Amino acid sequence: LCIAGSMRVAIILPWVGGAMPPHLSFTCHTMIGGLGTATLLLFHEVTQKQSVPEACLARSNIEVKELQDGGIAALHVRRIAEATGSLSRVWNVDMQLKLERLLQIAPALLSEFKPSWGWVFGEYLYEYSHWTYTDVDIVFGRLDDWLGGVEFDRYDIQTWSFLGDAGRLFLRGQWALHKNEQRINLLWLNCGHLNEDLRINIEAKLQFYQDMLESKNSSLFGVNN
Repeated sequence: LCIAGSMRVAIILPWVGGAMPPHLSFTCHTMIGGLGTATLLLFHEVTQKQSVPEACLARSNIEVKELQDGGIAALHVRRIAEATGSLSRVWNVDMQLKLERLLQIAPALLSEFKPSWGWVFGEYLYEYSHWTYTDVDIVFGRLDDWLGGVEFDRYDIQTWSFLGDAGRLFLRGQWALHKNEQRINLLWLNCGHLNEDLRINIEAKLQFYQDMLESKNSSLFGVNN
């Protein structure tokens, strides 16, 4: 169990697509408020190496992980296949190529996989008691001041909002604190679009965005060539 002072939070942030945005430097700079409790795990591919902000390389509680081009899609497919039993080599290669292409033309769709990241990035999380995903435009406050108390062990997953922000309960994409336990990290298996319908999900979106590339409205949908 997590006791006061023992909380270690991994903040998972993978990046695909083009260059990292300059404002990510603000996110990295504000990690100074979590030196005692939190580490930002920033994943990128070789293509983005030159765009990693200096601030993200300067903080002791930021770990920058470089994967080969296509590596983030490959990691997702491999780990999801391991969890679902879809270990056919043909299935894996086919899905990897399709997901890699999908993330090239519509990088924002990577966020759809956020519920699975405790499992997908599990090999990087052994030393952490909790994990969360986040976005590249978040400015963190004094994380050490409000992380690590015994109250954080009361719930399996915690997310935050503010009055009037939401009319229904949902996990916010900016911050949703999960206990780093396998039963929690595999909850996404209950999401059909990430499990038995993953192929249908990826192929349908890939077809949609490829059609958009051929239309005059591709820029309105954040579609890259």
